[in-house]
Amino acid sequence: MIGRAEQVDVVRGLSLTSACGACCPPTFFDGWCDPGSVTGFPGDTSQFTAKQRKQDCYGNILSATTVLDASWTSTNTAVATVNANGLATAQGAGSTNINATWDMQYIDYYASGCNWDPDNCTGGHCYHRYNSFIASALCDVLAIRFMDVTLIGSNQTAQFNQFNSVSLTISTTTGPDACGGDRFSIKAKFQLPQYSAGCCSNPTTSFVILSSDNKFEFAPSLIDGTTYDFFGNDSPPYVIVYLRRKADRSGTTNSVKITVGGTYQNGESYTGQGTVHLVCP
Repeated sequence: MIGRAEQVDVVRGLSLTSACGACCPPTFFDGWCDPGSVTGFPGDTSQFTAKQRKQDCYGNILSATTVLDASWTSTNTAVATVNANGLATAQGAGSTNINATWDMQYIDYYASGCNWDPDNCTGGHCYHRYNSFIASALCDVLAIRFMDVTLIGSNQTAQFNQFNSVSLTISTTTGPDACGGDRFSIKAKFQLPQYSAGCCSNPTTSFVILSSDNKFEFAPSLIDGTTYDFFGNDSPPYVIVYLRRKADRSGTTNSVKITVGGTYQNGESYTGQGTVHLVCP
């Protein structure tokens, strides 16, 4: 086959060929949303773009292009809305799909011709099939935005990321020898959702746990014996956790997991989680 590349579909009896004079235009191959997923908080915005690729008659997958005429929708507008340009705005806690829909076409080569449907047949052999394509992106909206965490009595502070996770270095010369075994406390601040009526008063919905096989353990407060205290009425609200490094230096994990629960003014409940990773050299 000199100067000829061919693909054959035995089931449909069609052939895609690049022989001179018998090569059809590129056909739709795949599509997607960019980004494919986002995580944020009420009020945040994210710009989505629809992308697609085509395949030429040689079988090559062409570079992705932006779909300019996509229609945008959200499957749950209580969680996030999206405008005609793909700009999504987080509304409330939960998950939703941001969908892009556009018209695309498959182009198949029929060696024996496709004049049986002349309206969709070009060049005598290239058959055009039209359909709608839907690409989806996942949008997670978190109720609680964790802000920062501090090693109390030191200058060590770190900001939570968009997933409510943070790594806090607890080695310091200006505070407790936390890595060496001294008692220490961390203070994590967070932001409650709009229309919150209050939080943190129910120990079954607001609590702190340590990951299994942890290098650290709770060190009950010398004042009242608690292992953590929530201050839900402060602005911003926060939690203090009392800890120490295990004396035998056992353990392989370092996560402090904080769960905050509360209620909206309409009586519905909400919850959010944050994770602090304690780091020693």
